[in-house]
Amino acid sequence: MADASCRILCTGDLHLGRYPSRTQSRDRAWAVDSVWANTVSYAVEQAVDVVALTGDVVDDQNKRYEALGPLQRGLRRLEEAGIPAVAVAGNHDFDALPRLAEMVEAEHFHLLGRGGEWSTVTVAPEGRSPVQFVGWSFREAHEQDAPVESFPDGRLRDDAPTVGLLHTDLNAPGSVYAPVSLGALRQCPVSAWLRTGPAQRSSCPAPPSATSISRWTWTQSTTRGPSRPR
Repeated sequence: MADASCRILCTGDLHLGRYPSRTQSRDRAWAVDSVWANTVSYAVEQAVDVVALTGDVVDDQNKRYEALGPLQRGLRRLEEAGIPAVAVAGNHDFDALPRLAEMVEAEHFHLLGRGGEWSTVTVAPEGRSPVQFVGWSFREAHEQDAPVESFPDGRLRDDAPTVGLLHTDLNAPGSVYAPVSLGALRQCPVSAWLRTGPAQRSSCPAPPSATSISRWTWTQSTTRGPSRPR
């Protein structure tokens, strides 16, 4: 009988191709590609079931070139370990991440919500129950409409828990970064939300368990990339 739990490692705002702005060190350990490599190593060591990327994986100043190698190496290592990756594009990588997704050689990398259209993928880890991921990606650098207004309630499967992925501004009416309210997120029929966003405001407690899917909303990522203006 399949175990109902699914272990998800979530990270976002990596900005691959950029150094942190709050340190003067040029040590490679501080480079974001090293942070990404360490995140992948942790995922493999902990034998997680899925890695979720909640937008701005690539820095907009470097676009494809500096990001492609580190991203592809990490995704390839995850694939070799049997760990799929699901992602959405944010305001900084709305154009770069879809292009990179076409270039990377990783069969189990799923970019959701291309072109601002919600999409889903179901992941079925060995020995565990399947989990459906639903996500929305930026189509332009600025998005004034709330993504949840077009949430695809009727297209979700009802025989598996659903995890939503977003890169949005939380509780910020009038924002140009896909604003959503906590109340609107809670109205959507999902088991959990994983999100990062430009302001990184959070009014939600951490989930009760990092290894199970339950009715919670989590708005923090495990790793944050370089600090920089929106």
